[in-house]
Amino acid sequence: MNHIHPEGWISSCYYVAVPRAVEDEQERQGWIKFGEPTFDVALNNPIRRAIQPRPGRLVLFPSYMWHGTIPFHDAQARTTIAFDVVPKG
Repeated sequence: MNHIHPEGWISSCYYVAVPRAVEDEQERQGWIKFGEPTFDVALNNPIRRAIQPRPGRLVLFPSYMWHGTIPFHDAQARTTIAFDVVPKG
């Protein structure tokens, strides 16, 4: 589900392992997408950018950006590490 991280400043996704399905640049299965809110706001093309996952790739973005993952259908596992940079005190 598309979402934001209201408590963070910078959010991330680090790809440890990805299924072969992410290699298809037409379907973009498993790609991280930005700009599509959860609610309907009648945008012609809500996905502003999609980034292909690759092992070792770190994606950083402002926590207030709507983001999610395009669903994928593959038996291989997708392993990611996500974190938010949060201001101290």
